[in-house]
Amino acid sequence: SADPVNVHGADGWAEFCARALGSFGGTQHFIAPPLVLIDEAPVERDGVRLGGKARLRSYLQATHTLPLEGEDVPPDTTDKTPTLVAGTNTVIYGTYEDECVREAVGWRIRRRSLRYTHIEARPFEAGR
Repeated sequence: SADPVNVHGADGWAEFCARALGSFGGTQHFIAPPLVLIDEAPVERDGVRLGGKARLRSYLQATHTLPLEGEDVPPDTTDKTPTLVAGTNTVIYGTYEDECVREAVGWRIRRRSLRYTHIEARPFEAGR
C-alpha cells in the first residue's frame, strides 16, 4: 500500500485528506504557486502531447484548530503527522514535492511528498 503521506491517485489523495482533516474544528491552508521544473518536454504524437516529466515545489502553511481539553482530539493519521495538542491552533509549515507526468488528458501528479519544516502550537480559548 502507498505511504499515507505519499498517496497515489486522486481518490487516494481525497481519502487521505478526509481522514487527516475531517475531525478538526477548522482548517485553513495556504499553498504558494509552485516552482515548475521541466525534466523532459512532452512530445506531440497525432496531435496529442505525451511523455513529459516535471517536478513541482510548493510551500505550505496550514492551520488546524483542535478541540479544547476533554473534547475529542483526532488521532494522528501517520507516524509522520505532528503530535496534536488539544486547545490549540496547530500551524504546520512545509514543502510539497511533486513528480508529474504528461498524459493524453494533460499533466498529472504521479507522486506527492510533504516535508514538515516547522510546527507550532498556538493556544486559544474557545469563544474569543
